[in-house]
Amino acid sequence: MAQVRKTENARAKLLVVDDDAAIRKLLVETLRRGNYEVLEAANGREAQAVLQAREVDLAITDLEMPELDGLKLMRWAMQKCPGVTWMILSGQATFDDAVIALRLGAYDLITKPLATLDSLMVAVRNALRQRQLEREQERLRRDIERRNVQLTAHVRQLRHACQVMCEQARMIGEDLRRAERIQRALLPQTPPRIENFSIHAVYLPSRNVGGDLYDVMQVDERHFYACIADAAGHGVSAAMLAVLFKNRLHLRDDQTNRPVQPDEALREVNRAIFEECRAPSLFVTAACCLVDTQTGTATIASAGHPPLLLCRANGRHETIHRTGPALGLSPDAKYRCVRVRLGAGDRLLMYTDGISDSGEMGGVTGDRMAAMLCRPSERDGQALLHAILETAQDVQSPAGQEDDITMLLVTSEESPSLLENTVSSPRSSAVSPAPGDKTGAFVAMDDRQTFILIRGRGTWTESVPVHEISLAAVQANRDLTFDLSQCEYLDSTFLGTVQQLVDDSLAQDVQLRIQGIRPAVRRLFEELGMERVIRRISSETLPLPEPILPLSQLAADDVRDSQRLLEAHEALAALNDRNREEFRNLIDGIRAEVSRCEHARG
Repeated sequence: MAQVRKTENARAKLLVVDDDAAIRKLLVETLRRGNYEVLEAANGREAQAVLQAREVDLAITDLEMPELDGLKLMRWAMQKCPGVTWMILSGQATFDDAVIALRLGAYDLITKPLATLDSLMVAVRNALRQRQLEREQERLRRDIERRNVQLTAHVRQLRHACQVMCEQARMIGEDLRRAERIQRALLPQTPPRIENFSIHAVYLPSRNVGGDLYDVMQVDERHFYACIADAAGHGVSAAMLAVLFKNRLHLRDDQTNRPVQPDEALREVNRAIFEECRAPSLFVTAACCLVDTQTGTATIASAGHPPLLLCRANGRHETIHRTGPALGLSPDAKYRCVRVRLGAGDRLLMYTDGISDSGEMGGVTGDRMAAMLCRPSERDGQALLHAILETAQDVQSPAGQEDDITMLLVTSEESPSLLENTVSSPRSSAVSPAPGDKTGAFVAMDDRQTFILIRGRGTWTESVPVHEISLAAVQANRDLTFDLSQCEYLDSTFLGTVQQLVDDSLAQDVQLRIQGIRPAVRRLFEELGMERVIRRISSETLPLPEPILPLSQLAADDVRDSQRLLEAHEALAALNDRNREEFRNLIDGIRAEVSRCEHARG
């Protein structure tokens, strides 16, 4: 409207064409009082000359004129002066010609004789307003085309960047697999032959590399060390911290070749870690056990580590708690030693917290492990460790192992020892796609509800088809279940899409459930304050009906995909101030592109 007023104030140029001088004079004087610049012509030939010499916004022409009638003038002008808007003056005798003129593109028809001049002025204002709107629409169309070209270029760059990132991810994956082999090489490969004792171990990182570490070392003919450690966190940083611990841990005195006492060894490695990696989030828990094979005395020091379990041959058990804080938190931390005697048949179990904290149900409790450890029927050390591991995985969340797991068992009996550094998870096949299975989004349906299954990672590319089929289910009043038992990660666009679907289901009074959620994914919901989503998490797991079909990726649509990105992040930003601030710049950038494309959809 502002553009229309601007045109009127700039005095639109009008041309009146009529061979009747009286009518022409009346029209010219009336229109000039409306603050228009008015030109006039007595016939079609004169009108042609005016149109060729001057720029005209609106032409009002009679149809019946000598030399060149109104229809011929319009047809000529369509070729020579296509930017002119036309209005027709018509009497009853020329009504058929007026219809033809309207079909040629004339804006309006004014019948003669004129009933009132006010109706003429209204028709002229409307015609000029329509002309301005059409020009503005054309300007917007050209602008949208230009923006679409830019957006297409941006999307092309984004896709190229995604390809680069995928290639980098592949290279990182290869590096991680090489790092895994290197880290495993740091673990003891074969157990030392120790008189009157056997050693058993299992090592199971939650990722390619992990923060758990253990070692078994013969110090001299009489003593051996069994140590276990757990660096804070998971993945590469924890693995590097664990390697630093191993490198800085000195268990034998270089001058005397005698064993260093556990409390002294922990004090030295604590000071080294604190000085080299001073940060609140970088610490290591560890337990070191020095065993005298002649007396059976075990000297133990624990730096913030989970309790060690000692099972006597008579079935009684003892718990050995930490004797000092975790390593790397304070340079002056003090540690003390605990001494116990290991009699024939006694067992000492050292483990990391992955076995006791696994899953949402808390893993295996110390009492349960002690009961299994003291079970008379279970004498094989490696079978015992596997039984504990399977029990831990039975109480895990459907997602499976979320933390590194290491167990080290010292038994006071001379029998074959075994160290397993490549243990496979008994539960992994139940929760992860088989090697030939696809990852991505899948759908299954029964007569009452729709199931959405996410395998691997749920990203913005899956969010578009997932949103469309889920929204259709909600609008059809079908119950909706998201199965995330095989989902490792959801990006922000997918999280926002889930938030939108939960809100839509609430508005439609449709049941939406989330089942089998992994702790890592649940933490994403919690970090973003997705309370309404969290309330939809169900402890009951419904079986998925057959067949389970992959959701086809939709053909690329830059506007639609950008709109999905925008709506998903707006849904997250609306939850709380923290989200609003975190996503503000991203939303502004997406909104700037999407808003320019919405006119084309109209």
